[in-house]
Amino acid sequence: MKYLSYIFLFLAYFPTSDAQDLPPFADIHSHVCLKPFHSQSQKDYDNWDKVVHDCDGENMANWIVKGSKGVPAYSQANLEANALGNVRVVGWSMTPLELQYSDIRILNEKKKGHETMACVTGIHYSDYHFHRKGDIYYFPIILDNIDFVTYGQFKERAINGENWTYEIVKEKADLDRIPNERNKLAVVLNIEGGNILGRSLIHEDVSDEPEYHELVLKNLMKLKGAIPLEDYQDGKLSYPIFSLGINHFFYNGLGGQANPFKPLQNFVFRGGKGNDDPISPLGKKVIRKMIDDNEGRVIIPDVKHMSVASRNWYYQLLKDEKKKGNAIPVMFSHAAIAGMSEQDSRFLKKDKPKKYKHLIYNNWTINLSDEDIRMVHETNGLVGLILDRYRLIGGVVGRQIEETEDYSDERKMIYLKSIALNLLYIVEQAGNREGWNRICIGSDFDGAINSFEMYDTAEKMPLLYQDLKAFFENPPEDIFGKYTKEDIEKLMHGYSATEIVDKVFSSNAIDFYKTWWPE
Repeated sequence: MKYLSYIFLFLAYFPTSDAQDLPPFADIHSHVCLKPFHSQSQKDYDNWDKVVHDCDGENMANWIVKGSKGVPAYSQANLEANALGNVRVVGWSMTPLELQYSDIRILNEKKKGHETMACVTGIHYSDYHFHRKGDIYYFPIILDNIDFVTYGQFKERAINGENWTYEIVKEKADLDRIPNERNKLAVVLNIEGGNILGRSLIHEDVSDEPEYHELVLKNLMKLKGAIPLEDYQDGKLSYPIFSLGINHFFYNGLGGQANPFKPLQNFVFRGGKGNDDPISPLGKKVIRKMIDDNEGRVIIPDVKHMSVASRNWYYQLLKDEKKKGNAIPVMFSHAAIAGMSEQDSRFLKKDKPKKYKHLIYNNWTINLSDEDIRMVHETNGLVGLILDRYRLIGGVVGRQIEETEDYSDERKMIYLKSIALNLLYIVEQAGNREGWNRICIGSDFDGAINSFEMYDTAEKMPLLYQDLKAFFENPPEDIFGKYTKEDIEKLMHGYSATEIVDKVFSSNAIDFYKTWWPE
């Protein structure tokens, strides 16, 4: 999750366009079950339910919620929203809540911790998150999360008078079959955060101890389906985990993460440790095991959240592996562009809001440098474009947004230009029309993102599709001084507007899954 201190209660509905005759949409990164799974001890939600945050009488949380802009206080990626929004292939990102999220300086946890967090996050925390004196082992939680997802498949849910179900993709052929079956969603399992392989390291950092390395690698082998999930039993994980994000928001012993937080947020969540550090010896072992097809299924490393130093180590590893005949794609499941090379001194400056104040891009190191984009292109990888306006834009564009009214045509055009700016830049750095095959949607819905209010849930994907199609059919004269209309048409490389949006919303992600599906 992101930016919990910036959440506000903002309910809105705009009707989506008709999803008939559209290709099956794919979103490679959304947190469908984050709220229902983590609320099980207090609330009886399922993965289809829309969760509206409970803020009754909670003054502190209401103050946080009302004082923020852009982060919805309701579900964005519940399965009903995906069904109504034609998102037929769902990259379901599972992640245990990192312990730091319940160890927040501003909360009076003994009195109002549960109520405050339910209001701010939509999650009804269980007692294990509060008043802890030790670290949390995350792996049992991720196994429970996988059970929660598998338990719900094939169960019917009535939507507008018709029954819908979902099915977890097990084999490559499922990616052709499931999305084309009537009223069925195809679910691809992904995990965000390598912390799931071990434990939180807040109270005691044991990440250098041999016994901890053994535990982490053993848990990874369980996820790869190479060994049983339980000792002295035969049952192995039957469904592939397609990708695993090495890092998330906090230090996990695997290597440095890119800073995700503003200074105040780092203070509130006690973050900052590990920011920008290189890959660790344990992290190197984990990544090598993930891409080794001799023991269990390959799990694609998700590069999002890795520090620049960790990313560069990984890229060199992939080059070495390619020489041995082992091709692995660079995958950023939910990302935006930094708009510059990592050789640019502005890129490696400390990540603070003033860093991008005078730019049209957000050049924090959590975003893609030119070198990152080229590695995606060279390895036939994929970038899932995050639908977070805070990540997609710099201060120049942010100020333009603030000068317009919510839901206005003027603001919508700025949003579309922001999305197009990121798409076009990726294609430009790729250097040819193949760049259009390297981009899809990785919304990060329900990751507490700062949403575009017109396109704030999966249900509104058809509206975004149609608006972007119209944008490329008749491009504006200028995009923030970066691209002219002639530049845009040149970077379309002969593709029609329909072909471009079909690639971004549908075929690129599905083709990527089929190309790299673990055997």
